[in-house]
Amino acid sequence: MTYDPAFDDPWLKWAWAVRNAKALHAEVTRFLKDEVQPPWTTRQEYNSKLHGFSVFIDSVATERLPDIWGLRVGDIIHAYRSCLDHLAWVLVDRGRTPTRTLSEKHQRGVYFPIAPTRENFRSVQPRYLPGCRRADIAKVRLIQPYNAGKRRVRAHPMSILSAFSDTEKHRTIQPVRRYQEDARLKVTNRVDCVIRRVRVMPDVTIEVNAELARVYARRTGPNPDIEMKGGMAVRISVGQGLPMEVFLNTVQKVIGNLLVLFSEPPDKLMERAIPV
Repeated sequence: MTYDPAFDDPWLKWAWAVRNAKALHAEVTRFLKDEVQPPWTTRQEYNSKLHGFSVFIDSVATERLPDIWGLRVGDIIHAYRSCLDHLAWVLVDRGRTPTRTLSEKHQRGVYFPIAPTRENFRSVQPRYLPGCRRADIAKVRLIQPYNAGKRRVRAHPMSILSAFSDTEKHRTIQPVRRYQEDARLKVTNRVDCVIRRVRVMPDVTIEVNAELARVYARRTGPNPDIEMKGGMAVRISVGQGLPMEVFLNTVQKVIGNLLVLFSEPPDKLMERAIPV
């Protein structure tokens, strides 16, 4: 594919999102590196109904992550969604009914479709992309969520981008939280009990009173107690536990791969997206 200056605007929106995602990643990395270690403490409580102990987060050095992270995630999401809508405008412009020939109402209807089903795509495509070339429509189809199959539509990066964009723009800022990704816990001492097994709870939000694990034990005396040590891997996530870095990297790749089907990026793209 050769370079076409008509696609500079979508490429610049993409580059702006990439630039902000990299800056956010660097800030998160610095924050985690400088965070107090260990960043939280735990406590365990014996629960006779569970036949064992629940391990809770007792305190967190920095329980609330910087609010600006959620704002920056919103800016990145908006830039990627805008990139797609700028692309839609260019595609309509070079089709049978360029935007200058459309009424104001139909111009407002130009929009990049993100469709959960093939039928939905077919129904909205004439309104969102009026007069587009068949070859261009075929390329737009390539990143539609329905291509992933019914079971994976909601997990498709474009489905997530669309949902995040609607929520962030109209409802709430996307929450950015720490989640327990992996933990290795070992009982180092026990009193009045015999340990059966340790179960680490999945996808736990790192906050006070969150239950990290359960230690199932058989009581052998009046005052069962345990001591533990271990380590935990943590991920920074957006929404309901989606790893932030994975989501942003995937969206970057999917949209970048789509743009390059229409045009090579302009020279010095990333430099143009960085303010002087």
